[in-house]
Amino acid sequence: MKISFEPEKFYIVGNNLALDFINSELFELTRENLLSWAIAVNLIDTKKAEKLLSNWDESQLEEILSFRKNLREIVVDLANGKKLSSFGINLINKNLQQTNGYSKLVQTDEGFAKRFEIDLTEPNKILVPIAESMADLLCYGDLSFLRKCERDDCILHFYDTTKNHKRRWCSMAICGNRAKAAKFYQKKKAQL
Repeated sequence: MKISFEPEKFYIVGNNLALDFINSELFELTRENLLSWAIAVNLIDTKKAEKLLSNWDESQLEEILSFRKNLREIVVDLANGKKLSSFGINLINKNLQQTNGYSKLVQTDEGFAKRFEIDLTEPNKILVPIAESMADLLCYGDLSFLRKCERDDCILHFYDTTKNHKRRWCSMAICGNRAKAAKFYQKKKAQL
């Protein structure tokens, strides 16, 4: 079965796999969308995704959907300065325990990257590298750099890795340009 992969469909702007996963909430969680997202974030390649598509059942996605919803609530709380609850810790740990894979070094256009090679015969195994990423963010990141896009109707979150840590938008091409255009329009309107 072929997946029609559209890389522009996904907003990979979070600078963290777990944040990119919650940002995938813009799209309905279907087998095809989940596997296309996994391709977009380099968890799997298209050939492996095509093989998995026929093995996965839509009913198996319920646990993944629940994890994404709960992880979003955790990130929203953290971005608002709240502490991680014991529920959040248990949720992440539950998925870390599902490890069924290994890290491997791969060469990329930019140099090298460490990627988690995971056995995805079960759909919920995709949560392992996402939980790993969230754990890394909590352990090694500065949570004051965890932000929600400043555009009111945008739900995307990101980890601000800019030099001055003043990033405001999920993407300048998406929300940043809209904000600039709206500001320009208001300024012109006021001049009339």
